[in-house]
Amino acid sequence: WYQRRVRADYAFLQEPSYEWCCFKCNEDSATDHNSTQLTQLLMDLLRDEVVFGSLQGPSAISEIDNAYKTVTQWVPNVFLTPSGHAGKEFLRILKQLFDEFNEEGPLKPVAIKLILIAGPLLLQKPSARSKAKEHLDCLARRISLWKEGNLSALLREGKTIQCKLLKSKRKPSSLRTFSTLMGKGQISAALKWISSCPPSALPVDDSVFEALQAKHPPAKPMNDACTLAGPVDAPDPILFNSIDGTLVRKAAKLTRGSPGPSGIDAEGWGRILGSKHFKSVGTDLCESFAKFIRILATENVNPNHISALLASRLVPLDKRPGIRPIGIGEILRRIAGKCMSLVLKSDVTSATAPLQTCGGIEGGVEASVHSIRQLYDDPETECVLFVDASNAFNCLNRQSALQNTGILCPSLHQYLKNLYGRPSDLILRGTEKETKF
Repeated sequence: WYQRRVRADYAFLQEPSYEWCCFKCNEDSATDHNSTQLTQLLMDLLRDEVVFGSLQGPSAISEIDNAYKTVTQWVPNVFLTPSGHAGKEFLRILKQLFDEFNEEGPLKPVAIKLILIAGPLLLQKPSARSKAKEHLDCLARRISLWKEGNLSALLREGKTIQCKLLKSKRKPSSLRTFSTLMGKGQISAALKWISSCPPSALPVDDSVFEALQAKHPPAKPMNDACTLAGPVDAPDPILFNSIDGTLVRKAAKLTRGSPGPSGIDAEGWGRILGSKHFKSVGTDLCESFAKFIRILATENVNPNHISALLASRLVPLDKRPGIRPIGIGEILRRIAGKCMSLVLKSDVTSATAPLQTCGGIEGGVEASVHSIRQLYDDPETECVLFVDASNAFNCLNRQSALQNTGILCPSLHQYLKNLYGRPSDLILRGTEKETKF
């Protein structure tokens, strides 16, 4: 087998791609079945190499996939990573998994998925009023099960805790929730709780699911008139050398928000990546994560290997009337995005300004508001027409957008291609229906 350089599907896309061919076939007669056969062969070899504790090969991948599908349906219920030996050992586990991905280790196909299920499996609160000592004991015991590859025992314990949570779940007090959110610095979310009409998520039934599908129509076909032609220049990797452990810590502290499918929110990941209690262990983890971000920014990554990172928790909010779909991505993805934004801020600003005022321009939104107000107050102005395209973002053609990004902001192209090159999984809690839009 060998790799042959081929053109992309569209003539104006100059970026080269590669396909696998057989030496027994000449280039003109190389058919898709060669590529399909080799892909299947390589996937089988990768499955056989995966070893996680006592699990090995396809059974290991099956167990990990099952664990991921299970924990993404759980209610977020994790304690903050404790300091001490158990907490440091948890961080070492995360670092080892990042290293498996970064260094092409045997666990690379499932490394990111294992990182995201480690939190809900190992940091699950045993009860609503559990103390720090109980958390330490639980974490130490669960780490032993993790190293043995005993995911079934961890899942069994987690399911028991989740059942208790669902049975004893009471409607939260608005005042208590407001105080908790303010204490965490989530001011916007706190204000929504004390508003006269706080948002609420709709229960998922067939009608809600169909409405969500209607909100995510197929993308419009690629339009040459809307797509820029020309070669996409790959950025020099030296551009991303400033993405290091220090920048990761800074980005983690700046990140706010609710948890994605895996259940750890910004406060939880902020402690894991930003706390000084873990000393050199925490620093090493940040450096490994920084290397992972640099790989996303400079190399083609198999989308199957990072599918869990790209998944989002889909929440159908009640608009009264109607449904507003909200996608809540993984915190790790948001931290990686902040790192990229901090490094490429000037590139993004020069590519988007002045049409896009949210691309890093200081006071850009305020300037837009004042400009519209000035036009509105002008005596010669008869009216101001506000135009809003229906569901524009979800109808966007991704390939066209990526090509345009490659022309306008080449330094960001590879990162966006890895993250948006194909549809992401949208996970609805309370249903096992497949949602990929």
